[in-house]
Amino acid sequence: MSTSSRTTPPKKPVRKRATRARGSKKTSSLSSARTSLSIMALSPYRWPMDAERLALQTARIGGFAFVFLALVFTYNYIETTATNYIVEATRVANVAAVVCADDCKDRRSKTPNAQFTYQEIAPGVFNILMDVPRATSIEVFAFETATGEYHRLGEAIAMGEDRWKFTWNTEAYDTGDYWIKALVQNRHGMYDRSDSEFLSVE
Repeated sequence: MSTSSRTTPPKKPVRKRATRARGSKKTSSLSSARTSLSIMALSPYRWPMDAERLALQTARIGGFAFVFLALVFTYNYIETTATNYIVEATRVANVAAVVCADDCKDRRSKTPNAQFTYQEIAPGVFNILMDVPRATSIEVFAFETATGEYHRLGEAIAMGEDRWKFTWNTEAYDTGDYWIKALVQNRHGMYDRSDSEFLSVE
């Protein structure tokens, strides 16, 4: 009777799984994923994003917002200032037009023209008539063409609205041609007007 013996193969050592380690790693990955998802919602174009990138993007967005608001305020300021200037310029122009229309009947000017007329009332005696709108006083001068000298003749007398008269006795003056000039004073200042024709003294 033969007997057979079986040899039992040696048992392989059982490796214990590091369940705790893997479980800890899994928990850490889950926490990191949640953080990435929460940051990803705030990122405009790149995710996942860490705290450094988030701060950079926040600074960029803030800078863009600041520049945009500055441009809006600057545009509003320029538009308001320009409108105020236009309104003020229009007001000044309207006031000037009203003043000019009131003070200058024959010309829209603060220095209207003077019209001269001569009447010989006696030999060598002339009435110099001048029509000047809104004058307050007039001085009369004679320019002697032969010598180039000005002679102050005197003050004209107001004869009515816009009409003035000066009587010139030429006895003390040399014979020759004289240009008559009026030095006009009005509410805006003083200016001069000369006749376009000369007066002959004989």
